[in-house]
Amino acid sequence: MTKDQMMKRVVSSSSVKKAGDIRSELKGYPKPRKLSYKGNQKGFYPDVVAEFDAKTDVYCVEPKLRKSDLPEVIGKWILFSMEARKRKGEFYLVVPEKSRDEFDEIVTSKMIRAEILPLKAG
Repeated sequence: MTKDQMMKRVVSSSSVKKAGDIRSELKGYPKPRKLSYKGNQKGFYPDVVAEFDAKTDVYCVEPKLRKSDLPEVIGKWILFSMEARKRKGEFYLVVPEKSRDEFDEIVTSKMIRAEILPLKAG
């Protein structure tokens, strides 16, 4: 499953559809704003942001896990988790179902506040 396919499934999910405003990297949606650490030029765009009246949920879609990208990816997840918590929402890490345990292990070991959403292929 491609990243775009995974994002489309997130955007069409019932929990996201109830949002007042949906921002996404997908065509046809307003783009989410870039998030970065204070004083750092480099930032990251969440894949999907669902804004509700009292909270904002942040979604990061990770179709695969490359060990070489881990330091940067973990920094991105921590940033997204902090942003969601600041806005009284949740941070959701969207992963292929077959890789769930791998992602879960990393999130747990790094103590990142994230809910893992596994997607079945197809």
